[in-house]
Amino acid sequence: MLNRVIMGVYPTHYALDSQVTDRMAWFYRARARGGASLIVVEGPCLDYPHDYSGETQLRLDDDSFLPGLQRLTETIHAGGARAFLHLNYPARTGPREARVSVHEHSSSVELGRLVRKFGEAAGRAREAGFDGVEVQAGWGELISRLLSPAYNHRPDEYGGPLYNRGRFLLQVIAAVQDKAGSDFPIQVKMSAREFLPGGFEIEEAQAVAAMLEKAAVASILVSAGSADTRRWSVPPQAVPPAVLAPIAAQIREAVGIPIVTVGKIKNPDMAEAILAAGQADFIALTRPFITDPDWAKKARKGRPQDIRGCIYCLQECAGSGVPGLGRACVANPYTGQEGLIRIRKARKKKRVVVVGGGPAGMQAAITAAERGHSVRLIEQAPRLGGVFSYPRIAGYKGDVVELPRYLEHRVRQLGIDVTLGVRATAAHVLAQEPDAVVVATGSRRFIPPYPGIEGENVIEGRDFWAGRDGFGGRVAIIGAGSVAFEAADWFADRGTEVTILARGADYLKDMTELPRKELLDRLGTKRVRILSKVQVVSIEPALLVYRDEEGGEVSLAIDTIVVAAGGRRDPALAEELKGRVQEVYLAGDCDQPGTGGMAIRSGLGVGLRI
Repeated sequence: MLNRVIMGVYPTHYALDSQVTDRMAWFYRARARGGASLIVVEGPCLDYPHDYSGETQLRLDDDSFLPGLQRLTETIHAGGARAFLHLNYPARTGPREARVSVHEHSSSVELGRLVRKFGEAAGRAREAGFDGVEVQAGWGELISRLLSPAYNHRPDEYGGPLYNRGRFLLQVIAAVQDKAGSDFPIQVKMSAREFLPGGFEIEEAQAVAAMLEKAAVASILVSAGSADTRRWSVPPQAVPPAVLAPIAAQIREAVGIPIVTVGKIKNPDMAEAILAAGQADFIALTRPFITDPDWAKKARKGRPQDIRGCIYCLQECAGSGVPGLGRACVANPYTGQEGLIRIRKARKKKRVVVVGGGPAGMQAAITAAERGHSVRLIEQAPRLGGVFSYPRIAGYKGDVVELPRYLEHRVRQLGIDVTLGVRATAAHVLAQEPDAVVVATGSRRFIPPYPGIEGENVIEGRDFWAGRDGFGGRVAIIGAGSVAFEAADWFADRGTEVTILARGADYLKDMTELPRKELLDRLGTKRVRILSKVQVVSIEPALLVYRDEEGGEVSLAIDTIVVAAGGRRDPALAEELKGRVQEVYLAGDCDQPGTGGMAIRSGLGVGLRI
């Protein structure tokens, strides 16, 4: 399978002034060394300033950008992989407040000019050392909108019958071949199903695939979805694994050129099954390579358990990423920092006690052990994983169990001494005679001081997810983050009537655009009511009183209340140990409550300092 594994295009946004940076080179070098046979490099600006999205986007509209791209292709080749450059033109251009639809408002002359831009970019790509290009004809971008009967209503030679709607794509292919050479491979990434009423569907996609084969395209990567149905383009947690493989198989039936499938292919066994079933000729992975650069290498060596698996959360690898860091990965603290972080053996071996077996604690223990320290990990729960291993989990979030699975596997692999079911007091920790202690016990629960909050019908969010029972009837959930809204989803799946009370208007701020939309769309089909800009006044055994946006008091008949108001830092144990142990560190939520990615990066940082 090794030579059939491709890293799909991923916009790292690691460029600076549109030039290749060390950070970008390190990112791609790691994936090339990790066994990808081909890496599709993120798409540059072809037509400055019209399709320019900012300084973190590469440019290829001028020869001055060639040296950096040449350095990048040399880096990828040195790592053992081939490199294609992704060529795309957006559906809309112009200032954010006044975007113009290119497929609707461009004249045939202007479209002809854009065809030439694709050709010129391909010529420069070859000069920069790329082994081929990938042309984007999906994801709701310009070419896919011209192909789509749902979007394309042009009255000229680029609209109407399928051949006309495919004209621009075929002209782009011809321009690439003219400028880069007929021997320069072209892969087309095509959304074979838009999942839109009256949209581009399999029959037309098969016909376009045949046109592409006749035009001497080297391969077709089969994607799906559009700008309005992005869950099929980048399948989130709620979408089943390998969901696009059957669609790829239908395109493969229509042509003889290689077909590539993509989309939530979670492990080597799944990839092998797709190839064995003849659904595709190649496997494209994007998020799995973001999470583990060595995915293909580990698969080749028959070590799938060693793969750090993607949890498909789209929290840090999408959107603007992490403040101060940019695009990163919740499950892998090294992503985006490949050239900056090195695991070096410590000068002196120390006895290290880590208190807390959540993501921060496990990562701190792993890093300390990798550096040669003797590590003991103490967790008061009967299992490792912290909140990621709670027995009750939102129905669509089963993928998250991969994060604690990998970390625990690595803990056991390194021979770290693990004690479960013990609440570590200061006396217990001191009895271990440690040289260094890492406190990673999580945040302190925050319970708002509402009258009646101590009632028996009130449960805290973490108690709910940890499996507490004894609730029922009509449910109110107080909170504005993902913990509250996912609890609503869990209750609603069981037919419960749910009301969410959010203090502000801007709820779910801890989720990026696609998973946020996915969750809200799910809730919109269920018995869930969202009240924003409300203030809880009091709680009674069967009643919750709140103040609405206009200041009026409203009584809500309720049976169960879930409080998901977040946590507060909790350095208490660390404070007890200071001055009694040479080195004391805080990691994760007990230092700064935040996301899983923040916790793991915190644990890594602490492990590197010991």
